[in-house]
Amino acid sequence: TFNLPHGEYGMNEPEMDTITHHRLPLTIALSLNKMLGSRWAVGTGLQYTQLFSETQAGNTYSWEQQLQRLHYLGIPLRALWYPVNSNRWALYGTAQTMLEIPVGSTLRQNTIIDGWQIDTKRLKLDPSVQWSVGLGIGLEYRLSPVIGLYAEPSVQYFFKTNDGLDTYRTKHPVTFSIPIGIRINFVH
Repeated sequence: TFNLPHGEYGMNEPEMDTITHHRLPLTIALSLNKMLGSRWAVGTGLQYTQLFSETQAGNTYSWEQQLQRLHYLGIPLRALWYPVNSNRWALYGTAQTMLEIPVGSTLRQNTIIDGWQIDTKRLKLDPSVQWSVGLGIGLEYRLSPVIGLYAEPSVQYFFKTNDGLDTYRTKHPVTFSIPIGIRINFVH
């Protein structure tokens, strides 16, 4: 999606190459659970995610660089089952679905000729909402009956969006992660 045609600046340029690099998503989350007895819980929370991609198209003389940054606020809904649930330790399985709403996006396009940046444009993006489903297993250590530290190896599937944006999730719709954090458990 670059508009720098071959030979635009009067040089006999070699063929154009395009390289895209997607950084791993950056995610920060707050998780809240409501216990439904000793073995089951439901959970929700808030999750902020940033997706960053850099694309370069051109050759050694002229190229364009696009820096794409997408910001999402996610609302997960999850069910948790605890086969092991003591006062201090818990082992659990989880299934979740999540809706992520775009809360901001930027695309900066730089044009470089012979090592000089000759143009910078800021372009408007219109990302779609993002749905995902996931499964995981977790281990939680409870500092108190309400506060716990957890690690939760998980696999997630991100459904395709129709916004045409190329992101880490379009290249890797199935992802594996190990969230680590603090959880607040409401017992009653």
